[in-house]
Amino acid sequence: MARDPDRGFFGHPIGLSTLFFTEMWERLSYYGARTFLFIYMTTAIAKGGRGMSAGSAGLIMALYLSSVYLLSLPGGWIADRFLGQRRAVTFGGIGITLGNVCLALPSESAFLPGLALIAIGTGLLKPNVSTIVGQLYKPDDARRDAGYTLYYMGINIGAGAAPLVGTLIAQSDSFRNMLANHGIDPNMCWKIAFAVPAVGMAAGLIQYWLGYNKMGDAGLHPTIPEDPKEAARDRTLLGIVVGGLFGVVGLGYGLDAAGVVSLDKETIGNIFGVGLLFAAVGIFVGFYKNARNDDERKRVTAMIPLFLGGIAFFAVFEQASTTLSDYAERFVQRDVLGFNIEASFYQFFNAAFIILLASPFAWMWLKLNKLNKEPSAVMKFAIGMILRRAAAIGVVDHRARCAAEGGAEGDDRFGRTAPSCQWRLSRRPLLRVDAGRAVHLAGRVVVDVQAGAATPRRHGDGHLVPWHCDR
Repeated sequence: MARDPDRGFFGHPIGLSTLFFTEMWERLSYYGARTFLFIYMTTAIAKGGRGMSAGSAGLIMALYLSSVYLLSLPGGWIADRFLGQRRAVTFGGIGITLGNVCLALPSESAFLPGLALIAIGTGLLKPNVSTIVGQLYKPDDARRDAGYTLYYMGINIGAGAAPLVGTLIAQSDSFRNMLANHGIDPNMCWKIAFAVPAVGMAAGLIQYWLGYNKMGDAGLHPTIPEDPKEAARDRTLLGIVVGGLFGVVGLGYGLDAAGVVSLDKETIGNIFGVGLLFAAVGIFVGFYKNARNDDERKRVTAMIPLFLGGIAFFAVFEQASTTLSDYAERFVQRDVLGFNIEASFYQFFNAAFIILLASPFAWMWLKLNKLNKEPSAVMKFAIGMILRRAAAIGVVDHRARCAAEGGAEGDDRFGRTAPSCQWRLSRRPLLRVDAGRAVHLAGRVVVDVQAGAATPRRHGDGHLVPWHCDR
């Protein structure tokens, strides 16, 4: 008997399988490079790195990670008005693949363009995959929440496997020795590690194309305004956005070359921070002004504190690839039973705990719901943020304890004199971080769906963009 395509993937539309594996490969690609990117930039040139200071590397990571999610704003709008979500995902995947290829090239001049291509590609792919997931279901389909939960599982499978790229390739002494034994420069381990995400995203694109027809009409057509004047205005705005991005970058470099402005780390960071503030304010002002009635305006206003909470939440979460990665590299005793755990592998715990905790939390919510005691979506957000803040305080506490026990930098750069630090880092703080993220995601999925129900169709699925922007 033929399988029902509307229930062909664990009781969900068969198209969800295509998006599940596309997102899985994209997250494997993104986190695969991100887990060791900061360490690569701060590693000495003699060891194959870029020899940058922690401050300079941190600035590049901040600009890169912020751009990845900020570009979801124009990425979602361009898909909604011009490309359609399906084609936007295709172009985004191609951009991510080419960006990782640039990172894998021997030429260091391709490094920053590679990061830019990945940021642009992710801005096109990430919000639009989530949008297509929602469009696979009818508005009143009760399976939609569960479909998003299943979709997020694909994200975390990819993110969970990603640290293996850094552990087994980029930072592995065994892999370096293998390269040397075959007459290859051991420092090529970094470039080979960057090539792995390129291959992963290419694999994701191939399965996306193969499963293209499984998604029906979801995300296939853009929402082009019927009014010719409004359509012309959108085309003009697109030109302004694209031209403005290139213009601002060109102006900055021109002023720096002329000596008018010194683009040091602090200046660049401040300019980008102000730009992020104006972008966030602008998107909400636009939503509010376009609201047709008081109910819509109230819903837009209700999103603001959740958006601010999301910023605070992910401000701590995104430290995993920078501050916490540097912390694990320099201050954590990482020898366990004769094995050395590379610093990048610690980022595996985030996805691992989410996967382990997802089912228990889902069971707990169902039990509380039957007792009429299930927290609201907003309360789940709040619980997640409280747990995340507790984790941050815990890590600060452990850093102080490491220093007190002699675990700070001394004769040994890696702080091997603090044997108990690794257990402290991997028990209480990490458990609190990922329990918090599990709770936060539970509330996030519900609010995404509720926002979708409340957002007028003339905005397409633009309600999803702010959530990706805060990350």
